Amino acid sequence: MLAIFRREPEGGVLWVGTAKDEEEVRELFKRLHVASPGVYFTYDHSTGIKRTVKPEESGEDGQP
Repeated sequence: MLAIFRREPEGGVLWVGTAKDEEEVRELFKRLHVASPGVYFTYDHSTGIKRTVKPEESGEDGQP
């Protein structure tokens, strides 16, 4: 399970949801980026790996 967070402009982080895998992260990110562009990252609780989700990973050049 991957937790999805958005970096806030003032430096904090906001939890926005969870995804079962990277494919679901990409699908959620498409909607999140259109609704609220910004920097998002995932955190995998089982491995401790944190990864920034880049706009180009939405498959739409990061453009709304």
